[in-house]
Amino acid sequence: MSLGGHRAFVFLCIVFAAGTVGWLFAAEGEIPPARIVIDTKSDSEDKADTGPSGGAVSARHRERTSRLDILGCWLIVDRENGNAPESVVYFYTNPGDGLVYCKMLTIFDDQSKMSDTLYKPLERAKGIKGSPHLCGMDFIFGLAKGRQSYSGHVINPDTGSVYRCEVWFDMEKKLLVVRGELLIFGKNEYWEAFDEKKLPFDISKVTLAPNTPFARGR
Repeated sequence: MSLGGHRAFVFLCIVFAAGTVGWLFAAEGEIPPARIVIDTKSDSEDKADTGPSGGAVSARHRERTSRLDILGCWLIVDRENGNAPESVVYFYTNPGDGLVYCKMLTIFDDQSKMSDTLYKPLERAKGIKGSPHLCGMDFIFGLAKGRQSYSGHVINPDTGSVYRCEVWFDMEKKLLVVRGELLIFGKNEYWEAFDEKKLPFDISKVTLAPNTPFARGR
């Protein structure tokens, strides 16, 4: 994987705090409680258009109408390197528990080609027991819907550490906001909508099921 590909995960590790207090959640593999945010919006404002397997319909080419309209494909770019593409991820609803998960679909190489994919995975998460492939793994998981955002957890594949995570769609910026949190600290990252037709495979034919590190044990 390119150097930028690693940054796709590191931002949520809260690097300025991980060295001192990251052990609070990582030592025993404990998952910290998710934070649910509530406001006074009506439920009718929170509905999002969904397609097969809970995926968003026409992810890039439709108007998103809610902060909770997060499903579908998103592009992670390296904003410190001319917005070079890093990876494509996919948010979907798991019918089994009603929660939202984020699966790594592709990782770009240094030539901006999707050489590492769901069907031809290459890079592995060395910090997780068994070193599973990154592509195909749900690194954001258990997102529960609140009034303003989804709240769940994210795992750092380089260390296995778990952090709280909030996700919502910024209606003004037209970008997905992903916020990693550790104690009172947090950092926002902004992801762009991605046209699923540009993927090297048909996402509608992919069987979407949670594949988290905790499903295999750590």
